[in-house]
Amino acid sequence: MSSDPKFLALYVALASLVWNLGNTVYTKLVDSRNRVRTVELEEFRSSLRQPIEALLTEVQDLEVKLESAAARSSSQSSDVGTIVDINREIIAVGAKLGKRLDDADRSKFSTSNDWSDYYYSKEDAILQAMNIATSAPVETDWEKRSCALLETSRHLVAMRRGIRNVLEDQVSKISG
Repeated sequence: MSSDPKFLALYVALASLVWNLGNTVYTKLVDSRNRVRTVELEEFRSSLRQPIEALLTEVQDLEVKLESAAARSSSQSSDVGTIVDINREIIAVGAKLGKRLDDADRSKFSTSNDWSDYYYSKEDAILQAMNIATSAPVETDWEKRSCALLETSRHLVAMRRGIRNVLEDQVSKISG
């Protein structure tokens, strides 16, 4: 190798150009990945997470109603009507939640395909406990009714927390 300053300057300039080209390609690749992740995350949030979270908030409201109904010290005929109304709300919210989770199973923005299992695995227990609460005789079995209401609330809590954990895990996977 010659110690000619022109040759050395050419070598340094060439090395600098190769280095800059490598950095440019790498930066574009990382930037492209980040844009894709950002779009996927935003689509996941708007099309899946937000609608599911809204339904989970309704589920949480139902939990409070169940716990409030169970905390009453005795039953009146109006309480039975309230419990039947709560049962109808549980069925309606459950149907909507099941459909949203089915949508999540088929979504291209979700890496999991078992979202609906988090609802359907608890559905029977929830409805069975509510069946006990609505079918217990009004005057004689308030304690049984109260226990069934609390059991329904516990099942709803477990389901809600399970679904929220899966939502958080999905966000972590997308965020990478």
